[in-house]
Amino acid sequence: MKTRLIVFLITVTTSLIAMADHGKETFLFRKVDYQQGLSNSAVLSLFQDNEGLMWFGTYDGVNCYDGKSMEVFRSDFSEQKTLSNNVIHSIQQADSSCLWITTHLGANRFSKDSRQVICNYEFSGDFVIHSNNAGNTWVLGYDWIAYYNTHHHRFVQIEVPSIKMLRVDERAFVTDEGDLYLLPYESGDLYRFSLNAFDRDTLSTQLTVVPSHFHSKPIQHVCYQNGIFCFYDSDYDLFVYDISRKSKIYIRNITEIVQRYGKITGIVPFYEDIIIAFQTNGLIRLRLSQKYAEEIIDPNIRIYGIYNDSRQGVLWIGTDGQGALMYTKKYSIATNLMLSSLSPNLSRQVRSVMTDKYGGLWFGTKGDGLLHVKNYRDGMQVAATEIYFLDKKQDASSYIKPNREFQVYALQQSRYMNGFWVGTGRTGLCYYSFDDGKLHEFSSQSAGAVRKLAEVHAIFEENDSVLYVATSGEGFSKIIVDRSRQDMQIKSWKRYSFFHEQQELNLFYGMVAQGDSLLWLGSRQRGLVCFNRKTEEYQTYSLNEMLHKSVDDILSLHWHGEQLYVGTTSGLVRISFEGHKLDARYIGREQGLLNDMIHSILEDDNGLLWLGTNRGLIKFNPENSFSHAYYYSGGIQIGEFSDDAYYRCPYTGSLFFGGIDGLLYLDKKVSAVPEYYPEILLRKLVIEKTFVNLREHYLPDRKGLQMKGAKLSFSLFFVVPDYASRGDVEYSYMLEGYDKDWGSFSSVNEASYFNVPSGDYLFKVRYKKDVFTTEYKTFTIPVHILPPWYQTVYAYLVYMLLGIVLAMCVIHLFRKYFRHEQMMKKLLESENRNVSLAADNYQAREVLNTCTLIYQACDQLSDKNLSSEEHTDKVGQIRESVMSLLFGCGLGDECFRMLSSLHFTVSDRLCLLKLAEEALQVLEKEGNETSLIQLDIPENFTFPAYKNALRCILYFSYLYISRCKAGEVLLTVTEKEGCMVLAFTSQDTTVANLYKVLSDGELLSIKAKDSDDMFRIRTIQRFVFSALKQQNCTLHYVSDAEQGKNKLSITFEPVVIAEQGGTRKTVLLLEDRDEIVWLINALLSDEYEVCPVKSVQAAFDEMHRSAPTLFLVDMLMYADAESTFIKYVNKNRSLLSKTAFIPMLTWKASAAMQKELILWADSYIVLPYDIPFLKETIHKVIYGKQEAKQIYMEDLEGWADSIVCTTAEQADFIRKFLQVVEHNLDCEDMGSTFVAERMLMSPRQFYRKFKEISGMSPSDLIRDYRMEKAARLLRNEELSIQEVISEVGISSRAYFYKEFTRRFGMTPKTYREHLQKLEE
Repeated sequence: MKTRLIVFLITVTTSLIAMADHGKETFLFRKVDYQQGLSNSAVLSLFQDNEGLMWFGTYDGVNCYDGKSMEVFRSDFSEQKTLSNNVIHSIQQADSSCLWITTHLGANRFSKDSRQVICNYEFSGDFVIHSNNAGNTWVLGYDWIAYYNTHHHRFVQIEVPSIKMLRVDERAFVTDEGDLYLLPYESGDLYRFSLNAFDRDTLSTQLTVVPSHFHSKPIQHVCYQNGIFCFYDSDYDLFVYDISRKSKIYIRNITEIVQRYGKITGIVPFYEDIIIAFQTNGLIRLRLSQKYAEEIIDPNIRIYGIYNDSRQGVLWIGTDGQGALMYTKKYSIATNLMLSSLSPNLSRQVRSVMTDKYGGLWFGTKGDGLLHVKNYRDGMQVAATEIYFLDKKQDASSYIKPNREFQVYALQQSRYMNGFWVGTGRTGLCYYSFDDGKLHEFSSQSAGAVRKLAEVHAIFEENDSVLYVATSGEGFSKIIVDRSRQDMQIKSWKRYSFFHEQQELNLFYGMVAQGDSLLWLGSRQRGLVCFNRKTEEYQTYSLNEMLHKSVDDILSLHWHGEQLYVGTTSGLVRISFEGHKLDARYIGREQGLLNDMIHSILEDDNGLLWLGTNRGLIKFNPENSFSHAYYYSGGIQIGEFSDDAYYRCPYTGSLFFGGIDGLLYLDKKVSAVPEYYPEILLRKLVIEKTFVNLREHYLPDRKGLQMKGAKLSFSLFFVVPDYASRGDVEYSYMLEGYDKDWGSFSSVNEASYFNVPSGDYLFKVRYKKDVFTTEYKTFTIPVHILPPWYQTVYAYLVYMLLGIVLAMCVIHLFRKYFRHEQMMKKLLESENRNVSLAADNYQAREVLNTCTLIYQACDQLSDKNLSSEEHTDKVGQIRESVMSLLFGCGLGDECFRMLSSLHFTVSDRLCLLKLAEEALQVLEKEGNETSLIQLDIPENFTFPAYKNALRCILYFSYLYISRCKAGEVLLTVTEKEGCMVLAFTSQDTTVANLYKVLSDGELLSIKAKDSDDMFRIRTIQRFVFSALKQQNCTLHYVSDAEQGKNKLSITFEPVVIAEQGGTRKTVLLLEDRDEIVWLINALLSDEYEVCPVKSVQAAFDEMHRSAPTLFLVDMLMYADAESTFIKYVNKNRSLLSKTAFIPMLTWKASAAMQKELILWADSYIVLPYDIPFLKETIHKVIYGKQEAKQIYMEDLEGWADSIVCTTAEQADFIRKFLQVVEHNLDCEDMGSTFVAERMLMSPRQFYRKFKEISGMSPSDLIRDYRMEKAARLLRNEELSIQEVISEVGISSRAYFYKEFTRRFGMTPKTYREHLQKLEE
């Protein structure tokens, strides 16, 4: 009896273990914990909303899980609209877009779109919320019940019958119809509470309460889910009740189970079984197939609650410390055979695979030999695995790595012997015989030939004695085997050489046959090679040249019907044959492949291709080019596959793939994922790289999305809540109206768009789980991108109106402007009739005049009794600074260019020696060194040339040579071919430098004595340039290195002697400087007869004799003898009245003399700066209307150079102006408008009259008047400086000091001290 009992217990125990093992094989656990982003490992509550999203309530907030990512919501008192507390008791549906999240501080109505709490509700005492998927909500306390009115958004209490309401969290639930089912405590009764509507606009209720005696015994525990609730009574009898069918089914008694495992936290149907969860002792299953016998699933789980997702067949478990668990059927497309399960010493990747007729599996490795697994379908059993090497074999259980690695790259079943061929690395070709169970090398007689066949990767058996082998390094060979002896030998061996563009192809991995004669080889170097076994001819095909992609490195080949699929390191290529032509099509990442390193290709019975890649296994449909990737998904545990290691079993049809960790095979009997296609959910919206509230952009009832922007960038995140397939979903999307077509399928669940213009679009997303053309689940939502306010229709209407108004205003202003311009043009024409002929040079003349005025101001300073050397030095500094400004800004050059338009005349032939000596004498008189200049000119040499022009050229050349102070220069003159050649010769670089000066035409900076001398030199230099150009002179420079001489030749063409006809006006020139006489003579000789004299007495004697038209005087001659000159002038005043008089003033002449001369002179110029304007001034005096002599006014002593009154009317105007200024000095803001009003004139009339008299502005004159008066007041020592400032009507002391210093060159204090020193 005891023996029988022991046998029975052993049998039961064995069957239970087998059942448990079978269960573990069928079902598996998957964790959702901190690695997926769960905020806390204690999951207090579970809930799946109406969209399929899973919500987990923890001690640290609410977690939303969509199968791909986790989103956490917590309480944050620093922000509004967050949870009231982080400890979550329950989660229920509130409506289609909201949830009830219950904490011990109240109920939170949470919006899934905005991710915020809309409203908080607090209740007195403990409470429980129950609702259904439609959001029909009831809340229960110990003695009260309320429902949620969706119209008023508040809870409304109802009358409760006298019942015992304890543990209502598990003894009450809401059905799909919205009815509340309540099972009173310690009772078998059932109360059903029904409302006609939850959204009435009145708070009065039409409640129906239906009590019934549901069960004969008191009910102890109730668990409701999905329209079915399970319960057990006081006798622990377990029942399942279907509400829709109103059927109650007895399961079994669970008294012993409760006693053994403790408190129950959940009971749910799961497939055909019942799952019971215990608070501290895990899960058990009551199997229907075994009459609900109990089976322990996992006893080591502490459980808060469970939920059955019947749509996907997933049991969700909320645990204490392990996060959320998923308990689901095992889904795997492949059986994995891992090397690590055989021996820890097996580490080399699998490189070849084969099965035999005895049910065994053979696979070669890259170094760990050839492995044989007997009856591989029973799994990788260590005891049934052997490892072969050439000289021995080992059991996998005791495997030790040999000293020498043994690589096996190819296994080929033989059709003519009981064995198979083996392609190895170093050994080359071997064979295995099932007869003796050994691995054989070829005999030593042919070992030399075999050694040449190292790295054999593919073998083709033509017949019982002929083999073709492809190697990596030794190319392609044909081998004839001799089987007549016991040990096979190689009878003969032939190696074929293949070339493509002079490159030998000798690296081959793949080889497939076509028909009876063709072999296709995949080269690692240059694409495909087609070899004809009968004719031994070959043809190469470069896929790179055909497709213009790097696809010539071939790893694998496979025939699919009449098409050849080629696996390369850069993608898949499909070859179609059209006669003798090949048509290639590329399939890569752009076409949807997850990885484009194709190591292996096999085909299943459904015509689908399976591709082994660097990142998992890809299922490819050749009919539509759809692909689906399995990277550590679908039960596949190998991530990277190997070359050569792919094989289709001819006995079972299984597909084998070898990889770096082992191998796997696909079998028809492998379970598939459940067919479940949930809806696509829109999860997040990002606008301009910022996450935004999705609810704020939804249109009512989620009928569309609305955004705003001109060029908008946004991203949409979407997901399929698919938990069973572990995210094995691929998406494709498009924005209709923006994208032209659907994008390729990928696992990326984000659609990003950049710079999308405003408009109406339709966003579409679809997904697939396989490679077949099925009806996809498609999510569609309109997207409205509103333009910014400045691009709306109303804005454009406003722009149009503003444009019209602006255009009208512009037209009006243009018309007004043109009328004004026409009127001003007429006015200016009438005012400018007497404008100078040199109007084009007005700007340059103004600058020069301004400089002249500054010079005169300096003269006035020197005219006073200021004998201080410091004051004289100051005047000299001002004068030199003005000259630096004049030449630095280039304005002087503009005036010099007027000399380029000179015209020359000649009346007789010139004696060149006399002219050269005369120029040399002038240079000596000026104090220049002339000993370096030697003349070699014949005395009787004459030539028709312009005297003054030639004289100036010689003078300037002499001047340059003398100031260079170098070697001697010889001047010679010869006549050649009717032209005169003027030659300068020297032994140093002096002549070369002179050539550069004369040929460049740029003004040269020659060192001068002072600024006057500088101006004179520049004037002569510009005159020389003009003379050379207008006489068409040719400059030629020759350097003779042998004789050491440098020669500059200037060739002059002869000029026509002008006929002396008619009388010309005579200009009497009083000047003692010869170079100035030459220059003025050259300027005037074309129109006037110039009569030079060198003394005032000679001048007046000439006036008595010839009565010249114009008297031109250089006042520099009498700078130190002014009284002598004035004496002669007064004596001959009557004679001067008949001749026009123009004094040439200089700063060295006294101010008193200048004023007196200006009073009765016809005009005046300033030497040397007005020489370019001399001809213009003379022409104006002689031929133009004579201007009135300037009226001298004592009141304008300080502005005599700025204000010129030529009529009594103008003098009276200035006197009135100064009177107004004097009487209104206390008015600080006095300007031209103020003065014009006091003078009873319009501002425009006043301004025009003032500009006729002065080049200054009225405000400048008023300012200078204040400063002049201040200077006079400073002479009175009794007045302080501040009193002086007030007297002249200025309030700002800083402004006064600034303007006074500008006017007088010193501060008021210094000026007063200077006056005191002068008086002393």
